[in-house]
Amino acid sequence: MFTSLPKLLWLDLRNNQISSLPAEIGLHRCLTTLLLEGNPISALPPELGNVISLRGLNLRNCPITFPPQDILHQGLQCILQYLRSAMAERPLSVRKSNPGE
Repeated sequence: MFTSLPKLLWLDLRNNQISSLPAEIGLHRCLTTLLLEGNPISALPPELGNVISLRGLNLRNCPITFPPQDILHQGLQCILQYLRSAMAERPLSVRKSNPGE
């Protein structure tokens, strides 16, 4: 989906019962704002850390457990850094064999 919308800047997915984001979101190079408020998302994909253009992330009323709450409270840049670190720590075989996760 995200590769077919290369110029997408703002994605408003609030209150849509979305339980997860695809790993492919990490391929996006223009996304600046991602609104996920009110969705039952418990984990952000580590690949989201690759979206270096992201400047706004709304997770209000989402039961996020990954990244941990202490990271979430430190703000967007800490969240993105944490996700990049988590991705780098995965075994190489996981990164290659599950590109869509």
